[in-house]
Amino acid sequence: SYSFCTLLWEGGGAQGPHKRNPLWSYTPCPSLMSDDSLKMWREVLREGGKVDETVMIEVTSAGESEEEEGGKLEILPLVVLVFYGVSGGPFGIEAAVGAGGSFNAMLGFIFLPIIWAIPEALVTAELSTAFPEPAGFVAWVETAFGPFWGFMEGYLSWMSGVTDNSLYPLLLFEYVTVAYPELDDPTVKIPAVFTMVLCLVYLNYRGLEVVGRTAIVLCLFSMSPFLIMAVLGLPKLDLSRLMEGPPAKTADMGLFINIVFWNFNYWDSAAAFAGEVKDPGRAFPKALFYAVVFVVLAYSIPTMIGIAATRDDLSEWGDGHFSAVGEYLGVWEC
Repeated sequence: SYSFCTLLWEGGGAQGPHKRNPLWSYTPCPSLMSDDSLKMWREVLREGGKVDETVMIEVTSAGESEEEEGGKLEILPLVVLVFYGVSGGPFGIEAAVGAGGSFNAMLGFIFLPIIWAIPEALVTAELSTAFPEPAGFVAWVETAFGPFWGFMEGYLSWMSGVTDNSLYPLLLFEYVTVAYPELDDPTVKIPAVFTMVLCLVYLNYRGLEVVGRTAIVLCLFSMSPFLIMAVLGLPKLDLSRLMEGPPAKTADMGLFINIVFWNFNYWDSAAAFAGEVKDPGRAFPKALFYAVVFVVLAYSIPTMIGIAATRDDLSEWGDGHFSAVGEYLGVWEC
C-alpha cells in the first residue's frame, strides 16, 4: 500500500543546506519502509530527485518484505489496546454530567470526536503505517524536527504517561469503595493499589502479546456491567432528562470541557505499538476506526442510560456515580 510522505525534510530542515523537496509531498512511496529503504530515498532526492525504475522497485520490495514480516499483534488486540490507551470505559466521565448538565455531556460525546478524536486518529493511522517502529510519535517528531525535539517528545510523553496512569488504580478503587464502603481505609487501599500496579508491571514485562490478550479479557469483564445496565435501563428511559442544562449547585463549564477533552485524548499513544503490529498498513486504519466507534459508544450509552433511566439529581454526578446507577437498576444483583 502507498502513502503520501509529508513530514520529511532534507539537510536538517528549513535551516539546513537543502530546502524542502516538493517530491516528498507529491511522490507516492511505500507505507512501510526499512531503514535501508529510507536511506535509498534520501540519496535519490539528494541527487536531484530523479527516481529511476530500479530504485523504485528496490524500495517497494523492501517495504513489502518488511510488511510481510510485521509483528504479531492483530486487529482485535490492537483495537482494545487503543481503547484502553484513550478511554478504558466510562469510568471518570460522571463529573462531566455534574459540571455541564446532561445535554452538554451528550453533545460533547458526539461533537468532540468529529473535531478532535477522528482527526487525531487519522494522523496516527497515517504516520504509524509510515513509521512502523516502537518509537512511534518520537520517530515522527525526530524525522520532522531533529533529535533534540525527538528526545523532548519522548521525555514529555513519558512524564505525561506517569502522571496520567497513576490516576487509574485509585479511580478503580473509588468504584469498589462505593459498593463496599468498609474498604475505604488507607490500610486496605494502599496495599491494594500497590498490588494492582505490580500486576500491570508484570504484564508489560511479559510482552505486548500477553498484554493484548489480557486486555481483551479485562475489557469484557469491565464493560459487562455497562452492557447489563443498558439492557435493564432501556425500558425505563425518559429522554426528556437528556435536555437538562448544568445543575446550579455544581455547574462548571471549564471543568466540563477539561473532562470531556481528557477522555477523548491520547490517540497517538497507539503509535507505540506500530513495531509489533501484523500488517500495520491495513491493521492501523481499521483498528483506529473501530476504536473511535467503541469509545464513543462506551461513553454515550452508559451516560444516556444513567441519566434517563434514573431520577438522580444531576448535581449528584461525580466520580463513581455509575456504581450508584448500577445499584438503582439492579446490575449488581445480575
